[in-house]
Formats: sequence, C-alpha cells, structure tokens
Amino acid sequence: MKSIIISSLLILILFSSSSCNHISESGDIGDKFYAYLQQENYDAIIQLLDAEALKSYSKEEWKELLLTRNQYFGKLESYKPIGFHTETQKDFKIIKLNYKVSNTNGQVFEEIELINRGKQIKILNYRFPADVALAEPK
Repeated sequence: MKSIIISSLLILILFSSSSCNHISESGDIGDKFYAYLQQENYDAIIQLLDAEALKSYSKEEWKELLLTRNQYFGKLESYKPIGFHTETQKDFKIIKLNYKVSNTNGQVFEEIELINRGKQIKILNYRFPADVALAEPK
C-alpha cells in the first residue's frame, strides 16, 4: 500500500514540475514578445507565432495589428504578468498568460495564448482591448 502511495506522489511531482516548466518557458516567450513589441520589432514577433496563428492572419496582418496597437495605446512602458491558465488537450497544451501593460496612453489588460506541441511552444493568439476606453488611466 505504501508503494502505491509513494508511486502516486512521484507521478504527481513529475507532472507538477513538467507543468511548471511549461509555464516558465511560456513566460520567457511572453518576455520576448513584449521586448520586441516595445522595440517595434514586429518581424521578431512573427517568428514567435505558431503556424495556426499565421493561418488566421497573414504576417502582414499581424504586423499591422501590432503597429496599430502601439499607435493606439502609445509606447509600451512596462508589463507585469498577473495570471495564467493551462488546458491540456489530447496532442497539445494551451497556456494563457494574462498581463497588465502600461503604455503612454494608460494601462490595459492583455492575454497571450500559447500552444505547446511536443517540445515547442509558440504564440497562438494575442488579445488586447479594441477600445482605449477600456484602458485604465495612469
């Protein structure tokens, strides 16, 4: 009986550490995304996108979206992770990272959705408020 409990605990620990590793790697991608967004290096962001993201919108449409975001909210000053959520599907894992982002025109809440297929984590989607009225003034 003790061996069953010990085996169960070991499996739980391995699963937890694996899950934390995905969150850590996802956070690194989020950091790269916001660094590139701040530098207005949209080509580098395109390299972080999953193939499914590029099926939804072309590279040019992604660049236009990011450029418009920066023009609308102003220069990105800082960002802070405020939450995450993971979903495990049959062949992949979805990781949603939530951020509070400070810009010259106020603060907004944004989400980066990532997909983990095997050992590769890429950006699947990016969401931000479409209306500056949803932004919080500083």
